Amino acid sequence: MAKLNQRAARSRRAAGRRGGQTGFFKTLWRWSRWPVLIGLAGLAFYMALLDRQITTAFEGRRWDVPARVYAQPTELYAGRSLSQDELLAHLDSLGYRRVVSVSAAGQFSVSRSRVAMKTRAFDFWDGRQPSVRVAVRFDGGRVASVEAGPDRAPIARLDPLMMGSLLPASREDRIVLSPEQVPAPLKAALVAVEDRAFYDHHGVDPKAVARAVVVNLKAGRMRQGGSTLTQQLVKNYFLTNERTLTRKVNEALMAVLLDARFDKRALMTGYVNEVFLGQDGARAVHGFALGAQFYFGMPLDELSIEHVALLVGLIKGPSYYDPRRHPERSKARRNLVLDVLAEQAIVDADTAKAAKRAELGVVARPGRAAGATPAYMDEVRAQLARDYAASDLNTVGLTVFTALDPFVQARAERIATRQLAQVERDTGTQAGTLQVGAVISDPDNGELLAVIGGRHPGFDGYNRAITLRRSVGSLVKPFVYLAAIESGDFHLASVLPDDPIEVALPNGSIWAPANLSDRDVGAMPLYRALAESVNRPAVHTGLALGVDAVARQLEAALPDVSIPRYASITLGAINLSPRQVAEAYGALATAGEATPLRAVRAVVDADGQPLKRYDLRLKGVARSASVIQILGGMRTVMTHGTGRRAAGIVPGEMTALGKSGSTNDYRDAWFAGFTGDRLAVVWVGRDDNAPIALGGARAALPIWAHMIRSVAEVPYEMPHDEQIVAATLDYATGMLGDDACDDTVVLPLPRTLNDLPVAPCTAAPGGRDKNNDGILPWLRDRLISD
Repeated sequence: MAKLNQRAARSRRAAGRRGGQTGFFKTLWRWSRWPVLIGLAGLAFYMALLDRQITTAFEGRRWDVPARVYAQPTELYAGRSLSQDELLAHLDSLGYRRVVSVSAAGQFSVSRSRVAMKTRAFDFWDGRQPSVRVAVRFDGGRVASVEAGPDRAPIARLDPLMMGSLLPASREDRIVLSPEQVPAPLKAALVAVEDRAFYDHHGVDPKAVARAVVVNLKAGRMRQGGSTLTQQLVKNYFLTNERTLTRKVNEALMAVLLDARFDKRALMTGYVNEVFLGQDGARAVHGFALGAQFYFGMPLDELSIEHVALLVGLIKGPSYYDPRRHPERSKARRNLVLDVLAEQAIVDADTAKAAKRAELGVVARPGRAAGATPAYMDEVRAQLARDYAASDLNTVGLTVFTALDPFVQARAERIATRQLAQVERDTGTQAGTLQVGAVISDPDNGELLAVIGGRHPGFDGYNRAITLRRSVGSLVKPFVYLAAIESGDFHLASVLPDDPIEVALPNGSIWAPANLSDRDVGAMPLYRALAESVNRPAVHTGLALGVDAVARQLEAALPDVSIPRYASITLGAINLSPRQVAEAYGALATAGEATPLRAVRAVVDADGQPLKRYDLRLKGVARSASVIQILGGMRTVMTHGTGRRAAGIVPGEMTALGKSGSTNDYRDAWFAGFTGDRLAVVWVGRDDNAPIALGGARAALPIWAHMIRSVAEVPYEMPHDEQIVAATLDYATGMLGDDACDDTVVLPLPRTLNDLPVAPCTAAPGGRDKNNDGILPWLRDRLISD
């Protein structure tokens, strides 16, 4: 009985305890149920907000993708002026790899005068071009033959050289890949090194978190993180790098939601495109596709396993493991990744060992990228700004195809740097004190082929070809005389006065222009005044016409420039850039058709659709018969005037027309001119605008002549006009001449001209008084029509 009572007592005490506990929990629940329910509701609401945020932002995965800017693609065909060494240097710039036997895209081999390659596929403005095998044979400095593709086509087009990017405001740069474009070895390596349970967890890996906690507690500091690839993606895409509990909680919640909303394929692609892999100045390098270009100079799908391992290793610390600054540290990290890949059987042991012995293979840090042309990019930006909103250019991944010719640009850069130094040596000028700005264009279509912004072309600084504005001096004289001929009161052989002249200015002062030689040359024909760049005849002519007529002629050739109305514009007191001068001289090269210079050929959107084509726009600036006479005068510049020194540089068969430009105080030296296929303008001076004591013929002409010799292939042919005939004139006097005269020139003159006297040196035909005959009877036997 006593035992039974004891058991009953224990049961009552246990029941009491249970009752007390139940009462405690009931009391606790009664007081906490509303905070808990409100907290759960708040968490659900917060999760809903996060879900909406990440779904909206990630669903389209519209990263800020900059516009890519490309040079014009290289076309290979028999007869092209291109040496084997130039092509090899170009392939190196494109990131092609030299191999013994070509087997994949982006490879080439060399055998004596033959280069074999496999081109890369590329999406051009006119459609996608597949990868093809190409064999090119050279003969000296020209392409002898081309065989492309299975049908051995005689022409091949290479993928274009990337010049740069137009970065968004975030300064982030990336090349976005689709899921199909992510290489399988890269995906396998990321899973093996960064998140082995990627395909099994739901955004957060509890085991990895627990493992990291244990490791960190033992170490007494942060040594290991437990973040999954999905969490890293969330941090990079949505959050900041701040080390706070709130950020970590948000990261975990968003990772779970992201994993629930999107499949693993989409998450992997997002990570591959988003991950931060380094810094290039102000540009942040994101994604493996751009990382491959930035570190190895080649597309992601052409990387070998050691390259992939290095990129994966960089994730842990792009700055700490930077292969350019810390090669040994980077190599150790790469080899550790290779060991992991071997352990996970992603690569076999022999492949991993061979990869660990390989060099890092990182290209020299591009302080200047292979295709970077900062001076040319200034013109690209200016042209695009006229046609597109900045947001379109910065965020939707446009592809911009330009007219830049990489070979013309490379040749022009070498010449500008070398010849400017030579000018300094030849003239006794202190080395390194002169600067140069130059542009080269195609006069037929106005395409801008090359831009030189200074004596260090790769430096992204003051652009002396586009931004600079300096007095053009005597470069204006062809337009002064063009206005005169257009008036109908002058022709190329008109005799102009050289008398001293004084012009009263509005401020009461007197302008008394002098010839650069400070000599009175005497009256002379118009073409001679142009050829020898004599000042006072130009001033007399301009004032006879009226300053407004001269200004209007200049504005016709420069529609975006307002020319001041004062007398000194007749001697070039107008500030222009080399680019603007090139546009004006282009109107002369095309016999009066002004073609605005253009740097952009086409723009293609992210879907490969052309947005806008830049069509040729022509505007007549003068009658062709008038321009042809000026062209004849510019040809005389090269044979008898300030351009004659070019004869020792430019081959005789390469007919070129041009004009020098100098200012009275010798602060600026210019030369502008053209052949049948190339127009070049060169300026030489000082950045501080101090005098250089050199004229255009001494400072700018040598650089211009070497450029024309290097890039021009078609001599200039005088245009034909029924109103113009070619006449032989005595150079000194402008009178009709023939072989009996010591120095004659053949120049275009109006067919209707009938008052031109015969030079005393001429053997008069048929016993006529040679001094009294006019041009019409003289032309009966002696004029040669164009």
